Amino acid sequence: MLRLNFMSPRLRAIQRPFLVGMRLQGFSKMSGKMSDIKQLRIENSASIEIIKQAVEEAGVGNLEKAREILSKKIQQRGGKIAEKTKDRVAKQGWISQCVSADRKKAIMVEVNCESDFVSQTASFQEFSRTIASCLLHHVPSNESRIFLNESTCKDMFKDKTLTFPPGSAAPDSSNGNLSDYLVKAASLTGEKVNINRVLGFNALQSNSCIGIYAHGATTSSSSTQLGRIASMILIQKESSDCSEIADLLAKEIVAQAPDSTDEFLSLPSISKSSKTIQGLLEGGSILDWIRWERGAFE
Repeated sequence: MLRLNFMSPRLRAIQRPFLVGMRLQGFSKMSGKMSDIKQLRIENSASIEIIKQAVEEAGVGNLEKAREILSKKIQQRGGKIAEKTKDRVAKQGWISQCVSADRKKAIMVEVNCESDFVSQTASFQEFSRTIASCLLHHVPSNESRIFLNESTCKDMFKDKTLTFPPGSAAPDSSNGNLSDYLVKAASLTGEKVNINRVLGFNALQSNSCIGIYAHGATTSSSSTQLGRIASMILIQKESSDCSEIADLLAKEIVAQAPDSTDEFLSLPSISKSSKTIQGLLEGGSILDWIRWERGAFE
């Protein structure tokens, strides 16, 4: 069909820059929106959908406002998921450990989710490591052993604003208690996320130190371990290699799964076959130890 254009050349010349400007403005807005979405996606593993909603509600270029809106949306979504999944079984996840630089304080935390798919994601593994790093600084230091189940853990930390150690990847830029961070994790994973149990060791005796070892995942550092099977051991030994021996013994516990200290001391070492565990201690003594397997605690 022939389309006639009765607009004069003069009018078309006037209109053209206006239309070009409108197109450029629309492109600029779209480019800015995508840039904001990309930045928030880098900072946060929330879904594209709610990130997009946050950017649209805040307005293009207003990242601080978008962050505030996004944080609220994540908590709202997480609250709904937590309520919906509260009766589900969560047995996947990791046992996460953290030990202080002086080897006088350590913690072991079982962080559970529902599926192996979620547990294998880098973000959930980092979340598990970070929670252990944080709780290490909040568990009491006046007892040699502190055990918390899911209920007592929630009670202990319900009114505490968690602070994260320097260099750790905090689950959120805002302050919150443990429940807040678990709700956020539920929002980001779409699954039930909970802390099943926590165990803390404090080396209160002189010449004592703590060793840790976890098997089943990569480790981020010598002070932070992540695995499906894990152990901690508290020993007393008058030597400069106390922590090295303690870590070696923790590895032996994971591998050999002893039922008692006496049995463990009599076993041949896997790492040094010419010695027994008692021989590895070289005059030292075992004060306490623990071995966990993920999903084994009811």
